[in-house]
Formats: sequence, structure tokens, C-alpha cells
Amino acid sequence: DLPIIISHDFGVFNCIVIAQEQANRFAFINTLHTYHPKTLDDLAKDFCRYYAHHKNKVVYQYGDRSGSNRQPNKTLTYFQQFAEILRENGWVVRQMRIAHVEYMERHRFIINLHNHKYAHIPEIRYNANNCTDLRISLENTPMKDDKKDKSSESNSSIKPEHATHYSDAHDYLLYHRLKPKEKGTSNPLSSSSSLG
Repeated sequence: DLPIIISHDFGVFNCIVIAQEQANRFAFINTLHTYHPKTLDDLAKDFCRYYAHHKNKVVYQYGDRSGSNRQPNKTLTYFQQFAEILRENGWVVRQMRIAHVEYMERHRFIINLHNHKYAHIPEIRYNANNCTDLRISLENTPMKDDKKDKSSESNSSIKPEHATHYSDAHDYLLYHRLKPKEKGTSNPLSSSSSLG
């Protein structure tokens, strides 16, 4: 019955991480992706099929700034394009406002999350069966010169779902969803706009 929280990484390889939040637990429950020639629209349709029987059809949508871009022949942004298909299938989509964050700031916050430094922020959990690609992506994400080494994205011997794409979507979600709770005063749902 809980709302679903997603975060995108956009590109030729489109993927989303999928989570739910309870009072004491923030759980990554699933991942979905599409390969070229399938598109963002196909990913949205896959999501709708997978969660067709979910009772609470509310989605909080996160991602990086590229979600505000649009294809030359489209009037909708990538965020809106995805949300439109969900809305046609009975979902309410709330696009969360985000901003660019320097990698090291995001990295430090996420390390502290996993080290349980914030007593008032939920524990982070991962579904062992559905989040295998996310786990491998995180393991394939080394640091280089205080930045995330994204060379795996151009390495043809590494599957796109095992490159850093999923780790990016994961990082956007944890930072932008949970950072406002760091001091225990802000509600991350306060900066949203309904798309359906």
C-alpha cells in the first residue's frame, strides 16, 4: 500500500531504481531498464505492467538534471514523457525538484547513511533478488581523482546494467530524498509538483 519512489538515469540505456519508504526503513525493491532500440516510453510501459496491481498508484519521481531535457521532436521533457504514460495507466506522478550536487558531497552523505550516522534517517535496505544489477553496478563504481569513475559506461565488455548507470540513479535518489532529513527538520515531499 505504500507509494513507490523511483529515480532515473536517462540515455541510450534507460534505467530506474525503485524504492519504498517506511518510518524506519528505506528499501530498494526493484530495478528496470531498457536497451536500444527500446525507448523511455517502453520503460514506462514495463513499469506499468509490473506494478499493474499495486494498490496505491502514487509515484515520486527523481533523477538528474538531464530529465528536464527533451528530444528534438518532443514537446515533453524526459520526466514528463515517462510520467505521461504512467498517468494514462492510472498513476499519480509527483516529480521532485532537484538540483546539481557535487559528487563528493553526495558521496560523503551516502557513505554516512550506510554507516548509520543519522539516527533519524531510515535504515537503507536492498532486495537481494530484484536488485542484483544495482549491486553489481555499485561494486563496479570506483573513485578516480575524487570523482566517480564512469569508464565502465564506455567499456563494451561490461553490460550497461552493470556499468555506473544504476549507481547514478541510486545516488540521486538517496541524496535528494533523504538529505532533507539530515537535521530531522525538513520533509522531502514538500518540494514536488504533481504530474497526474
